[in-house]
Amino acid sequence: MKRRAVARRVVGVAAAVGLGCAAVAAARSDAPTPPPAAARPAGTSVPSASATSEGTPLGPGPLPVPAPTATAPPLVPPPTFSLPGGGSSGGGATRGPGLTTYGVHLRAQPDALGELEVVEHVFLREPVTRLVVDPRPVPELSGVEGARPAVDGLQAQAAEQPVVVPSAEGASRRARTLTLSAPTRQIVLRYHLASATVRSNPAPVGRVLSVLQPLVSTSEANLPVVVDLTGTGIRNLTCPRLPQPRQVCGHQARKVWSAGPLPYRSATVIAQIDLPTPGAS
Repeated sequence: MKRRAVARRVVGVAAAVGLGCAAVAAARSDAPTPPPAAARPAGTSVPSASATSEGTPLGPGPLPVPAPTATAPPLVPPPTFSLPGGGSSGGGATRGPGLTTYGVHLRAQPDALGELEVVEHVFLREPVTRLVVDPRPVPELSGVEGARPAVDGLQAQAAEQPVVVPSAEGASRRARTLTLSAPTRQIVLRYHLASATVRSNPAPVGRVLSVLQPLVSTSEANLPVVVDLTGTGIRNLTCPRLPQPRQVCGHQARKVWSAGPLPYRSATVIAQIDLPTPGAS
């Protein structure tokens, strides 16, 4: 009887042990098994035992590092440029008679001898196919009676098209007629004005008087004329054909002296200029 009781106890313990092992095996078979490395997508990792299914760390360990994000460069406003004198590099006019409206605009600069390099813009009331250019003689004016203006190196264009200029030997004092290829109102002339400068006497050494008048010839006595003279040695401008109270007619803006608008019949401007000393920088 005792042997049978012992045998029954041994069989019960073995059965209990077998049932426990079966339960453990079943639990292990229900847990997900990570795929082999070759089957996992690139860049993925097996979650560690220290994290929950939501990915929240349960214990100490390195925190996840966010991926770097590209940042846009700061916006830099484009540079702005302003030209002195309302758009001209030296302060001269950019609008008005001869440029954008009916009239003549003379822009000149004296050289080391006081002679003038001139650009003359002409804006006529009606289109023309012929234009007369004439270096007019200087009127009887005190101090400049010896000036005899002559034009050298004349160039012309009408509505952006070059114009053939009748040839002349050296500096010319003759009137010339320019034939335009098509009717136009706007003509640009460029020339060197020689023999229009006289040395003042008595006056400080190096001081001269230069005479400037429109080269274009017209019968329109009231055609408005504006003069801009650029240079470092210019002292003043006078308009001797205007009434006495208005003869000191120049005003300065930076290195530019201007006069006008003047009526064509009175558009004679005399510039008092101090010539540079030879060799001076």
